[in-house]
Amino acid sequence: MPYPSDPTLRASTLELIGSIWTRLPSAVERARAWGSDWCEVSTPFVHTLGDRVIAHVGVLEIPLVIAGTPQTVAGIHAVCAAPEQRRRGHVRATMERALAWVDERYATSLLWANDPAIYGRFGFVRREESIFVGPVRGGASETLRPLALERPEDIAFLRDRLARRAPVSQRSGTCEPGWLALLDLALWSPGPSLAYIPELECIVVYTLRERFLDLYDVIGERIPSLDEIAGRLGARIDTAVVFFSPDQLDAPQLQAEPTLLIDDLMIRGRWPVEGAFAFPLIARC
Repeated sequence: MPYPSDPTLRASTLELIGSIWTRLPSAVERARAWGSDWCEVSTPFVHTLGDRVIAHVGVLEIPLVIAGTPQTVAGIHAVCAAPEQRRRGHVRATMERALAWVDERYATSLLWANDPAIYGRFGFVRREESIFVGPVRGGASETLRPLALERPEDIAFLRDRLARRAPVSQRSGTCEPGWLALLDLALWSPGPSLAYIPELECIVVYTLRERFLDLYDVIGERIPSLDEIAGRLGARIDTAVVFFSPDQLDAPQLQAEPTLLIDDLMIRGRWPVEGAFAFPLIARC
């Protein structure tokens, strides 16, 4: 179900969302220019007062790999109500309609929230994500190709690689062909570095903090080892912080630690993963 075709209702929906998350409208336009249209991938559930949308719950269909099994889940996002309409049951009624629709189609739904108690009343359970930290040996690559999201040719290159990527993790990875990654990158400000490593035939999403490598995602048809990646991103690197499940990185030295991120993952329905895990940051909704 696409966003409302009625132009007034559609504009009112996006106006509400933009009033809560002020950077969102410009990010949505940025992602649309890259070929990822929020209004084509999100199913909206809304509550109206006259011709004005006063509450919204969005649903994204996200293909993932969870505990080695490909499956499609419902990603709940952009849950909000107009400030003067809060505490009147509008979000609850809208969420209940959205979840009734979701439960007919998906075994699992998820969301990320900075107020997890709100979602517990709808059957969501907090699942703690981790970061994975350990020593690596850095090095430099003469062929490293930085990518800039302002360059159309780099966006085209990134989209092609996203469409053909292998899941970065078999514990908690993504199979989505790039629309969600592009939306997340458009929202991420200031954003991470992206670079193509020709020797490894992959794109890495990362930041460097002096001797620390923060690794957020690896996009390729094959996932290289962490040592291969770190050995091409900077000679000063001696510690990696990986923000996704590292089961594909051949890095037994990594140890799980509490996440640095403030949003909590909430799961409703079946969840087979045991032990420490994390989803890539550009696979979040």
